[in-house]
Amino acid sequence: MKSGSNLVRIAWILLGLLAIGSAAFELSSPQTKEQPFAASFDPSGTAAFAELLRQDGYHVQIDTLVPTNLAPDVLAIAYITRDEISAPLEGPETDSVISRSTGKGSVKKSDDEEGSFSTKEAPLAPDSIRMIEGHLREGGNAMILGYNPALDLKLDHPVALTVVDPAGHSYQVALPTGVGAYSEDLADADAVLPAWLSAKQPFANLDQIGPGRAVVMDDGELAMNSYIDQGDDARLLLDQIHLLAPKGSQVELIDGSISGAAGGLVEALGPWAHGVQVQLTLVGLVIVYALGKRFGLADETPRVQRGARDLLDGIADTYNRGHAAKAGLQATLWEADRAVRRQLKLPSDASLRKRNELLPPAAVQALTACEHALMQDPSPTEALALARHLETELELFLRHRKPAAKRRPRRVHST
Repeated sequence: MKSGSNLVRIAWILLGLLAIGSAAFELSSPQTKEQPFAASFDPSGTAAFAELLRQDGYHVQIDTLVPTNLAPDVLAIAYITRDEISAPLEGPETDSVISRSTGKGSVKKSDDEEGSFSTKEAPLAPDSIRMIEGHLREGGNAMILGYNPALDLKLDHPVALTVVDPAGHSYQVALPTGVGAYSEDLADADAVLPAWLSAKQPFANLDQIGPGRAVVMDDGELAMNSYIDQGDDARLLLDQIHLLAPKGSQVELIDGSISGAAGGLVEALGPWAHGVQVQLTLVGLVIVYALGKRFGLADETPRVQRGARDLLDGIADTYNRGHAAKAGLQATLWEADRAVRRQLKLPSDASLRKRNELLPPAAVQALTACEHALMQDPSPTEALALARHLETELELFLRHRKPAAKRRPRRVHST
């Protein structure tokens, strides 16, 4: 049973080392696929963007789900895949559709009115686009940043672009390889104006739906952790946001636009709930390890093999706790008397005088001391000393009485 317990402990240690190794491997290999979550510190995360907004005076809140509605004074910022931005959207109260070709939020007549576009053949836009469209119609502002979840960020060779706004201010921005090319959708957009140009081609548009305005930028990678600190990426983002909301406004970073609206309860509660979940898991593992029990099996009662030494210790402890030193000394004296009579071949009813005549003086003195102590009330210490002295003398006597081993006769060789 003891070896089995050691095996269980070794298994737990190996399991812990495996978990630590897996965590270290996961941390040492950063996520390079584009997953721009606002609380992520991976290269494609946008935690630095959220902190930049806070430092600039905005009140930032991260929504892990797509909200059903937002207040008109809230600036909504959402990462949307480029393919989803281009999907058409039928409005709940109109036959108009919102598509990529109309400026990420501009209005275009439906197929019944113009006969040039059919929404039945194209998939509808996701809930995040619908939410932003409704937010704009209620007077709110938004920023839509495009990204490609299949793109592998190449952090070592960024692409440098020069972006110019309508006022003539230039920005030197850095983007990953494969991003920043000509966008046909932005060029064909029926937006208010192509507010930002790169190589005389639209880089980002500023559009308006009803009273709401939206900045739509295809290359949202410049807001990711690995690029926001390069070039003028941060300055360009802040200047765009200043056009939409003054400092001190509420900003909603909608992470639900990335993961979809199917978030779990833990994600809905926030990061603190995830921390509680991890801590409870660790506590459960510690409890299981501390108990050392295997699930699904009955408890095994170990059978301890005890020897004579444990028996004597138990008897001595019982005598000591019961203040029965006299009983223990009496048992020792009785055992010594029985051993002496057996060695001397004396009957059990022989007198003590006859017994003492055959013993050495030291053994007689030890026996007599024990007999006199039994007539009194010895303390545990005195009884233990007398018993040990009697055992020593008895052992010397019995060893002396043992017959000597026969010796091999020594041969003498004659010369």
